[in-house]
Amino acid sequence: MPNIVFVHRGGFNMASYRTRCHTPGGELEKYGHTVSFNGGDAHVCIFTKPYREDLAVAEKAKKNGCVIVTDIGDDHFNHVELGPVYAKMIEIADFVVAPTRVMQVRMSEFTDKDITVIPDPYEMELQEPHAEGEKLIWFGHKANLESVRRYMKLPNLTVVTGPEAGEGCIEWDFETQFEEMKKANISILPTTPGNEHRSPHRLCDSLRMGLFPICDPHPAYKEFKDVAWTGGMDTGLRWARHFQDELNDIVLEGQAYVEKHFSPEEVGRQWNDFVESI
Repeated sequence: MPNIVFVHRGGFNMASYRTRCHTPGGELEKYGHTVSFNGGDAHVCIFTKPYREDLAVAEKAKKNGCVIVTDIGDDHFNHVELGPVYAKMIEIADFVVAPTRVMQVRMSEFTDKDITVIPDPYEMELQEPHAEGEKLIWFGHKANLESVRRYMKLPNLTVVTGPEAGEGCIEWDFETQFEEMKKANISILPTTPGNEHRSPHRLCDSLRMGLFPICDPHPAYKEFKDVAWTGGMDTGLRWARHFQDELNDIVLEGQAYVEKHFSPEEVGRQWNDFVESI
């Protein structure tokens, strides 16, 4: 079994660390792999969310016989600093991974290498559906707060964000998000232009927590059209008010779908298949 090292400069408070390193690494250990983070002997080195300092590390590891995998979940290719780093890391890599089909297509603009799609796993503990009601919640990084700003005057909306949440918001940490989601009925997921590459991670966690998701159109949400409202925020909020008695049953179906396709075990199986193939 190869030794696997995940390289990510962030910590547990970053969703990409949890979903692209910590959880996959834990699942790979169940298959008998030795897994470490940000250091150690490696046969396979997986760089997630790379920074400039990672380029030299990756090149040195490759010269020493390590297989280099680049796993990128954010489309920063037009960023003045990160764009060249991402493109170079793809060039260095022996293999490339993306979390969504849209990101796969975007990354294919920079390489002829095959790009394997492995989704983000869900994170939240399963809760009984409690979608009947009009308590709304939005949770996410402060960088995406602009997408929800037009709804922040709604008296029944809770916003959990960070860092430095600001007036009218609750400061994010994992436990706070969990507790606030237990109090809510509906999760709102307005989209931010330019984030079409993003995974359905928040939609999956909303369903896991027993909430009914109401979303703006987004490529990653299309497959959830039967278990969430994916046709736009305003029409979705109106629809949910009129069909309260159907929401819990829909959430229950959504939870089954998420368990089948986005569980840590299923995502871990895909990572193991990938590692075993390289």
